[in-house]
Amino acid sequence: MGLIQVKGIRRKISLVVFDKDGLMFQSQPFWAGIGNERIARLKETLNEEQIAEWACVFGLTMKDGLVTYCDPKGILAVAAPREEIAVTAGLMVKDLGIAWAKALETASDVFRRADEEMDLAKALVPRKGFPEIFERLRFGGIPYAIATSDTMGRVIASLEMFGEKLPDIVVVPEMVERGKPAPDMLIKAAELAGVPVEETAMIGDSYVDVKMAKDAGGFGIGIPETEEMRASISEYTDAVIESLDDIEIL
Repeated sequence: MGLIQVKGIRRKISLVVFDKDGLMFQSQPFWAGIGNERIARLKETLNEEQIAEWACVFGLTMKDGLVTYCDPKGILAVAAPREEIAVTAGLMVKDLGIAWAKALETASDVFRRADEEMDLAKALVPRKGFPEIFERLRFGGIPYAIATSDTMGRVIASLEMFGEKLPDIVVVPEMVERGKPAPDMLIKAAELAGVPVEETAMIGDSYVDVKMAKDAGGFGIGIPETEEMRASISEYTDAVIESLDDIEIL
């Protein structure tokens, strides 16, 4: 157990849990990168009008065929991959008139190939304080974990790009019954660490992260990227700060 301080609030913490997209890395470049890869693969199956519908459903704004903005509250931003695949398959059933099994197979293949071909080097722009926060926690003797809606493979690749190894505990959607904002992922991280969930700090950029912390009984710290996101997390978070550098390890 260690002691952290944010905005003058001191808490004894046994485990610090991080979101990934939008917290360690700027969200919009990442979401645009993954959105554009999926659209490139979807073009093999869907026409232009159907692609536009898919983008709208997933919360994407496009110009000249490329993603220019992703709604932080939208499907692409917050849903687990299995949920995104299911939504995509549903649209394929509607637009193409194919059977559910075929649609699910096609959608799964689209997402798999998009993940394999995505250029992480272009998509990952670190936010202030990453990856230095990990070193500071190690120096302070406080264990840390990751709870993300992303895939395990991309978590590993993302950290390796910045010289970081995977922490002992990483929770992804496949490991729990319910994804964010349900409390399951934070509870799972605490269970794996062998600590009470009340002694965890959950750090994220989105309301789904801090709501998860609130519902689980943990300490929620929000680091939103925009004023819109700041407003959306205000009722759930224990503290809102500007960057990972604002987390003091005492």
